[in-house]
Amino acid sequence: MMDSTGYKRWSITTLIRQYNRHGEAGVRDLRRDNGSEPALNPAQQQQLLTALGQPPAQGGFWSGPQVKRYIREHFGLEITGVCAWSYFKRLGCSVQIPRPTHIQAATPEQQDRFKKKSIKP
Repeated sequence: MMDSTGYKRWSITTLIRQYNRHGEAGVRDLRRDNGSEPALNPAQQQQLLTALGQPPAQGGFWSGPQVKRYIREHFGLEITGVCAWSYFKRLGCSVQIPRPTHIQAATPEQQDRFKKKSIKP
């Protein structure tokens, strides 16, 4: 069973039991429909999206902790890092990492700083 479904026998047995007792509603994933309101309302989400379009005030690139800090400072909400990362991804953002530059792109002075200096007798 595990080869074809990816679930262990115990999980499948539990799913079948839930389906037999409660029908289709018994096997739904209730985590996404837990009835709670989102931490940010649509206007706050739009403001966050606008902010994510600019470089962060601390410099560098946007990350989960920086999104969390922005939400705390601008909206007065304390959220988890997972929730901050969720908003980051939900708003269509992705992690941006600069491409490394080739060693030949450095100036001769910059290259010289990284060369090993050997002591000659």
